[in-house]
Parts: sequence; C-alpha cells; structure tokens
Amino acid sequence: MGLFARLGFKKTTLDDVAGEVGIVKSALYRYFSNKEELFNAVIDFLAKEHMENVERAVMEARGTENKLRAVLLSGHQAAVIRAREAAVPLEVWREIKPLIDERTEGYKRSAIDGTRRIIEEGIARGELVCEDPKMVAVFM
Repeated sequence: MGLFARLGFKKTTLDDVAGEVGIVKSALYRYFSNKEELFNAVIDFLAKEHMENVERAVMEARGTENKLRAVLLSGHQAAVIRAREAAVPLEVWREIKPLIDERTEGYKRSAIDGTRRIIEEGIARGELVCEDPKMVAVFM
C-alpha cells in the first residue's frame, strides 16, 4: 500500500511495485493481471486483517459494553496504525479514497451487521436500551 499511498493509484506502476518488493515485473503478472487487481488485493488483505482483529477482540470481550468498546477501539487502533504507516498526502488521498470505499463496501456492511447483532444481543439480555440498533451500528 505504501507506493499507492505515496504516489497515488494513477502514478504507481507495476514496475514501481516490482522494484519496491525486489522482484521482476513479470513475477507480478503470475498473480495479478493488472494494477487494479493488485490494488484490490492489497485493500482486501488489509480489510480482512482488520475484520479478523475486530472479531478476535469482540470474542475475547465479555458483556455487551466491552464488546462494543472492542469494536470501537479496534477501529481506532487500525486507523492510527494505517495513518502512521501511510502518511498519505491529501491529493493522493482524494484519488485513492473512492477506490478504497468502493472496494470495502462489503466489509463495511459486514461490520455494521456484526455491530448490530452485538447491540441486539445486549438488548435481549437487558444490558442495553436502544430503539434502532442498525442506526447505532452505522454510527459506530
């Protein structure tokens, strides 16, 4: 993600990527047919890693309040780590953010559904009072 974060999607080439990881460009073509496929694979990897970290934190937490805290803290920690790693220039962020948003839409829906289930379970156990669990999950 580093090159895409520094140069942007349009300016990053497969030659750049191959040089960064120390392989020849033809080796990239064994796994990715183009730059978009490579970018999507990176985004998928990062999104899945994040979802696994959140799921692990939620599974380790006891009680609704702690599960919701785990969701929030995991998201915050991931954002801080990614911001430090990337330090993305604003003009690059404007270019890649829509690509990231499009690619991660399914992950976002899954995260909202998982958070909604935690809230609904908390309501069922009498630990929470909430009129619209989905709205709260979207907000979180």
